Amino acid sequence: MFSLPRDPLDPDPAHMFGENALGALYEYETGCCYLHPIEMKAGVGYWVYDPDNPIDVSYQAADCDEGTAEVPCASAGWHMIGGQQRADVLVASCLVRRNSTGQTRSFEQAWLANWWISDPLFRYSCGTLGYLTTGVDAFFDGDAYLRASAGYWFYTREADLTLIVPLP
Repeated sequence: MFSLPRDPLDPDPAHMFGENALGALYEYETGCCYLHPIEMKAGVGYWVYDPDNPIDVSYQAADCDEGTAEVPCASAGWHMIGGQQRADVLVASCLVRRNSTGQTRSFEQAWLANWWISDPLFRYSCGTLGYLTTGVDAFFDGDAYLRASAGYWFYTREADLTLIVPLP
């Protein structure tokens, strides 16, 4: 599970991974299913699964604005997301915006007080062949950082939210 830290200048997956890898590359459409992506972009989580062949990725990236990256979550449910940051970022420094009202809350407030989202997020570890938790709950979560270039499962209880990630 991974994400792109920057938008590619050429978003065609075949140009980034090669034609042979296209059958092993997936994205998740919330509430639907896994799909083979038509274009690659930052902020989206992707699966690559080909146990017999290592897959390399190479691409030229667009410049990034400083400040924040926004990850839209249009529907309630599970989202496969990725950060757009070059370095690790504390989950506690992220914000969540309810787009219909413009209300913005800290990640922890959006989870505990408003119940817009769930904590933790989950990322897959090839080293352990299982999921690791990431979030703001120090007792439960195994990690407190969104790791650069990692993909995550993120659950939203409401539709039309945006996760706002500060760029280091």
